[in-house]
Formats: sequence, C-alpha cells, structure tokens
Amino acid sequence: MPAWDNYILRTICSTRLIFAILLILPVIAFPVLAGPGIAGSGNSPATVPDAITITPEPVTDPGSVESPVPANATATPDGLTIVVRDAGTLQKLGDARIYLDGGYRGDTSSSEGAGILAIPDIRPGTHTVRVTRTGYKEITRKFMSPGEPTVVVDLAAGALVSLNPDGTRAEAINVIFYPSSTSYSCKDHTKIPAPEYLENETRFRSDVQNVINKTYLELDQVTSPANPLPSDYRKNFNFYYYYDPAFPADAFSGCAGKVPEQYWNEVPFSDITVILYPGYSGISADSTCQPTGGFQDYGPGRALMKAPADQMGLVRHETGHAVFGLIDTYCGTTYYRQNDPNPNVWSSSDSCRADAVINHRDPDQCR
Repeated sequence: MPAWDNYILRTICSTRLIFAILLILPVIAFPVLAGPGIAGSGNSPATVPDAITITPEPVTDPGSVESPVPANATATPDGLTIVVRDAGTLQKLGDARIYLDGGYRGDTSSSEGAGILAIPDIRPGTHTVRVTRTGYKEITRKFMSPGEPTVVVDLAAGALVSLNPDGTRAEAINVIFYPSSTSYSCKDHTKIPAPEYLENETRFRSDVQNVINKTYLELDQVTSPANPLPSDYRKNFNFYYYYDPAFPADAFSGCAGKVPEQYWNEVPFSDITVILYPGYSGISADSTCQPTGGFQDYGPGRALMKAPADQMGLVRHETGHAVFGLIDTYCGTTYYRQNDPNPNVWSSSDSCRADAVINHRDPDQCR
C-alpha cells in the first residue's frame, strides 16, 4: 500500500470534533483543504450505548434522580462501596468477583442488596478495581480515594470489551478491534492460518493496546506543528475490542476482510471496525499478492479496515481512509479521484479555494 505525504484533514461534524492527522505519501502535489463532511461511518451519536464503565461523580445528594448509584448503596466510613450492574438492563448483579489493586476482596451479594460489596479501610490515592462474572466480560477501571466513595461498574454481556478506563463519550469516534484467524503469504500467494489471537486473548488485547498507544494516541507527534491537534484530542476516541474465538474475522476475504454477519447487530454503533492480524508473511510487492491493509465502507456502521499489528505506519495510513475520508494521491494518471461532495484533495489551488468559498469554508486553509 502506498504511504502518505504531509497533509491534514480537520473537520467538525455537529458538536463532534474530527481532528487533523498527518499521513505520509511518497509524492503529492495537490492542495488540501481542511473542511467538514468527512468522518467515520456517520452514525448518530444517539446510537452509542451507555458507557460500559460508568465513572460516577461523588454522591452528595442521595435523592437526586440523576445519580447512577442505587439508594441502598451507601459508602462505608473511610471505605469503598462497589455496585455491579448489567450494562444492558442496569439490574444489579450478584456473585461478581471483586479484585482491588490485584487482590481478591470478595463477591457482590446475591441476596438482599444484591450487586453490592463494601470494602473498608481504603487508603488515600489512586486504586484499580477489576470485576469479573460468569457470562460477562471482565472490566478494570481506576478510581480515587477518598474522592469516589461509591464506584458503579457496568458489565457487558457478550464479546465486547471496553478499553476506556475513564468511561466512554457519546460524541467520540468508536473504534473496535476484531481478531483475524488468517494472514497471508505473498511468497506462496496464499492465505494462511493465524491462530495466535484465537488461542490467546491476552496476546490480542496486548497487541490492540499497543496499536492504540502507538498510532491513535500519538497522532500529535506526526502532525504538522503549523496545524497542531487540540491538546485534548484523545478524548474524541472510544476504543473497544470484540472477542469471540468461535466467530473470528477473516482479514483476507475481500479487500478489507470480513466479520461474521451477527457482529453488525451486536455493535451497531461502530464508526470503524479494525480487523487486526499478527503479521504479513513476505512483502506485498506485486498485484498478484493480497494487499497488506485495506478499507471498505459497506454503509453506516459497517466500515471495515484491516491491518497487521506490527506495522504502525500502515495502521495510520488505513485510518486516514477509514476515519477521516482521505484518499490516496499520486502524480500521473491513476484511478484515484477526489471525494465528493466534500473533497479534501484538488487538482489546483484555484479549485480548492473556489470550493471553499462555495461551501462556506476558509479558503486560506488550502495548502
């Protein structure tokens, strides 16, 4: 796949901030305008589910209808009360195992006052609580003591795992990683098994987190200082992974891979689903080999991209297509075209400026 040169797309869609990204391309001589209208799947924020992990404010008014804390969940003196609920129904869950700072502290009650565990004598500072329960995905989050006397944790049933320790945001871009059971050998021109992720969820989660840390969370390091990202740009992402070894993705079925059909019903709020595979065998040097990465938009909520976990530059490249609507650009005659009705690449500075005026954008942003 070709790399990107230095250009940036900056866009604002409703109250949702879509920010600039610098992508590398070998040869580019086209003006670029940052403008609205280019985003992920275009899903309405209203379809984003409640946060899998809820970070409540300290409860100062037990009678407030806005409080997520059940009325009978009062914190013990100098201690912590943990409330565990089903993320879908918000019903309290008994028999959830609670680990505080790595040590087991007990199960939530399954009788009267179900779903609650009181832990006394919490020392001041930042702590980590991990909650597990059969039939649910475990979740880990941080909290402050004594700032948060009551912590509410919502467990998601099924295969979706939140990677947002501070909670999800309704207006953010939802990026979901899905493990592939396949890779590709360019030397042999054939698809090959890649069982690593299906046999080891910890390995998959580690690779996902590494990709997030070295790409999405470091976009400011590959962005032009002349047009820097907002200092808080990272809050505009929600990250998840989907893990069900019985129903893996296939990174090399079609241009951008394929996920099981039922996935789309379970995760309708996705802006982009990233099919991740461990690595590509050989170098994709000719058209007879399957591409290393790819992106395909199948409609609202059904945007797919694939990339290997060991090529961060390619992850950024495909993210430019998938999340920001950027296109590949090359000198000479190619099949690549500008995006309509909101292109980000023009054949001349004059056409860029003219389009900006027509669409009420700043023509001085053409560059």
